[in-house]
Amino acid sequence: MEKDEKTMLDKFLFGFFNDFVDSYEKNEETNKKNDLFLYCYVMSLLELRKFKQVVKTIFYKDLLSLYIRLYFLDNNPKFYFDELEKDDKKYDISENLGKLFDAFKEWEKEQSQDNDKERGFFTDILVLKICNDFYSLGKDFKKFNGKSVEIIEKTFTLSEEIGEKYILSKISFNNTTENDISETDKIKLSEIFHELGSFYETVQSYEKNYQNNKIIEYYKKSLKFSYNIFTTVDMAYFYNQKISSNGEDLESINIAEDYISEFEGKLNEKYPNKNDIDYLDFFNIKADNYYYIDKSNLEKENYGKAIELIDRMPCHSIHDNVTFYNLGITEQKNKEYVKSLCDFEKALEIFYSCYPELDNDKIGRYTIYKSKVHQISDLEDNLYFICETKILKCKKEIECVKNIDLDLLEKLKVDDNGIQDSIDYDIVLLRFKKNISIGNYKKAKDVIITFIENKKNDLNKENKASLFARLAHIYFIIGDFERSKEKLEKAIDYDSENEYILRFIAQRDAFKNNFFSKEHKSQLFCVGFVSFIAIAFFTVLMWYVLGRLGLARNIFSNPIVFISLLFSFVIPVFITLFYPLLKKISVGNMQLEFFDGTGKERK
Repeated sequence: MEKDEKTMLDKFLFGFFNDFVDSYEKNEETNKKNDLFLYCYVMSLLELRKFKQVVKTIFYKDLLSLYIRLYFLDNNPKFYFDELEKDDKKYDISENLGKLFDAFKEWEKEQSQDNDKERGFFTDILVLKICNDFYSLGKDFKKFNGKSVEIIEKTFTLSEEIGEKYILSKISFNNTTENDISETDKIKLSEIFHELGSFYETVQSYEKNYQNNKIIEYYKKSLKFSYNIFTTVDMAYFYNQKISSNGEDLESINIAEDYISEFEGKLNEKYPNKNDIDYLDFFNIKADNYYYIDKSNLEKENYGKAIELIDRMPCHSIHDNVTFYNLGITEQKNKEYVKSLCDFEKALEIFYSCYPELDNDKIGRYTIYKSKVHQISDLEDNLYFICETKILKCKKEIECVKNIDLDLLEKLKVDDNGIQDSIDYDIVLLRFKKNISIGNYKKAKDVIITFIENKKNDLNKENKASLFARLAHIYFIIGDFERSKEKLEKAIDYDSENEYILRFIAQRDAFKNNFFSKEHKSQLFCVGFVSFIAIAFFTVLMWYVLGRLGLARNIFSNPIVFISLLFSFVIPVFITLFYPLLKKISVGNMQLEFFDGTGKERK
């Protein structure tokens, strides 16, 4: 490989997409004939969200055209229908997914009939990327598209074939051995193995019980052939997912951090004075790492860099909302409610910019959600956190919060399409939180009781446990301890490991043990005795000093002074004795603020 070509491709591999695009376009007519250059060029434009420039490449090759159409259908349906399917007025993603899959099968049929034509890098890499998108869309549309099962099976078959082709070839490429392989072919192999790992990681994200050692195997092969920012980020993301599913996993935290640190070391070695990386996911994954090790300032700094990239983008992918969404969760956790609300709303703006029909009342709700079901959980979670943050921000201001759940209902109340139970549960939690925030415990209790009665056959055990734990909490606050105990036992029967239950029990027991416990009796004696000694000493001292001045008899004969001294002896003992009762009066607000327990995670 010529030195200039290697320098140019390194810009792509290290995430300097603007630099790569500039170099490519200086000699575009020649570069587009090189499959590797063309592939890197299209991927750079997509990462920079320069979608109109991407469309110009759509006529170069049939398979490339198919991939680009599929990308836009998944990432920005507005652009897809505005620019590529202008005559389609139905705005139905499911139907268009079927059309693209038919086109893909037709292309594959033509390929299979041409026995003399061997598929090379460009075809294989695009097939893998297409399989990745088809798999996720096929899984999301399985309730609405009769082709979903066929789509999923096809993606597995093709990905397995390509994996076997490159593994079984023992890294032979253009009849070379591993030792003699060219720099160009190393980059091609690196990209192939990265996409293989990415496909199986996508599968694992949908199938929680699916375990595949190939993910790490393929990613390590990718980095072995050519170090690159894409595999580094995906490796770190893979281990971050382990953290979010397994709780505090120090080993995974360290591994994810090591991959990022190693990449930054190689980056500084190769480009010591260059810090204008254009890869959004790089800053998102760094922010994630800092979140898990509780370094909020560094987390926000990296989200700030990600937001700078987003602000420069001429268009958006739906996935760009994740930056603002995760930042909003961190800010809410830190009680920065104004900033949090602003970022959740920015995430929602990006969502609607890609799916404008979601906000169009002229189209039936069922039709909208049938078309957008593969992103409904993102919309639902985003609206939930907007409402929750408003409640936290506007505590005690009844006018600010009384209609918040109605806003959510307007957006999320849809026909029966398989997601309604989840949405209803979220709405109930918001209504509960809203009524707690304004001190209406009776209404908060009634909201949960009514919901349990209406949905008792539809709720899973985890949700039932969470709801009964909240009921136990309410009854405890209003002093109905028998019912509180009864509801808590029911909650434990459903899910003894529920986080809300464990936190409630811990604080409830701490409260019960505090009143006339051994510790409290000790406090009572110590405070009373110490205060008596201190005040007695102070009184004797005052009597001596004032006596020397001839004023003691006049002052201490005053009944007001005498009563004040008497109270000064009694009050410390009184406060110590009744402190648990005073604490009980305020225990409700303190405990309820402590429990948020939404169960929702970062993206």
